[in-house]
Amino acid sequence: NPTLQKRRAVLVNALSKALQAMIKLTPDAKEIEELFREYHRWTFLGKTLEGQAKASTIAPPTLTAPDSVPDANYLRAYVSLQHCKGFNGNALIAIDRYVRDVTFTADNLKDLQAAERLRIETLRNLGWDTWAEYQSSWLGIRYQQRFQLF
Repeated sequence: NPTLQKRRAVLVNALSKALQAMIKLTPDAKEIEELFREYHRWTFLGKTLEGQAKASTIAPPTLTAPDSVPDANYLRAYVSLQHCKGFNGNALIAIDRYVRDVTFTADNLKDLQAAERLRIETLRNLGWDTWAEYQSSWLGIRYQQRFQLF
C-alpha cells in the first residue's frame, strides 16, 4: 500500500531526526536506546512488509552489531548509540558492514564519506589514532567524484 509506505517513511524520518537531536542533548544512553529501539522497529517493519528483510529483524537490536545496515540514517543512529554506551567495537563492525554492502554511486557518495568519518571518529574513540590518521589520509582519495575526460 503506497499510502502506508509513505506514512511509515515519514515516521521513520521523524524518529531519525528525534534520535539525532536526543543524542546531541543528552548523554543518557538508556533514553537514547529506548528511542532507537522504536526507530529500529519501524525501520525494519517497512522493509519486512516490502519483502526486503526477514521478520526476525523487527526484534529489538541485540548487543552485537547488526548483520546489515539498511541506510545511512540507521548507521548514524546506531553508531551514535554505541558511542554513548561505550561499545565502539560494535560501531566499527556496523560501519564496515555498511561500507561493504553499499555500491559506490554518485548518489551515495556523501553517505559513504560520512560513514568513513564515523569510522575515523570510532577509531579515535578506541584509541587507535594511527589507524584513524591512515583512514583520514585516504578519505579524499577513496571517495572522490569521478569525472569523464572528454
